[in-house]
Amino acid sequence: MFTGFAAGFLTYLLIPALGPGAAFPSLFSSTFHGGLPAAINDSVVTRGAAIYGTFPSLHLLMTLLLLDNDWRVCRARFWIMLGPSIGLTVSTMYLRYHYATDLIAAVAYFLVIHALFTRYDQRSRLQRCRRPETLSR
Repeated sequence: MFTGFAAGFLTYLLIPALGPGAAFPSLFSSTFHGGLPAAINDSVVTRGAAIYGTFPSLHLLMTLLLLDNDWRVCRARFWIMLGPSIGLTVSTMYLRYHYATDLIAAVAYFLVIHALFTRYDQRSRLQRCRRPETLSR
């Protein structure tokens, strides 16, 4: 998770971008009306979001990392969280927070992080399983 956040925030600094709703407000003439829940969400996003934080989608990257962990550690939780995870991913585009390229970049980051840590995990398992050298007497 920390590696994903670090990679994402570094990219936010190197490639500053606004989501479609903020970058092209003239293309989106209608606003979303969701009552009190939408107003609370807008307030939280406005106060806590990075100004230029769309590429890659950390919504999707963190979700993929958590789902990957659940797949390996707790399959029941993976299946429970799969539906909300898909909903979160789709909603980030629907609510105009991310472009499709942001989601593609998040998947690419996930694949790299997954490959690196899988390799690291395999190496550390091999080192733990090696027999200690015979001690000289």
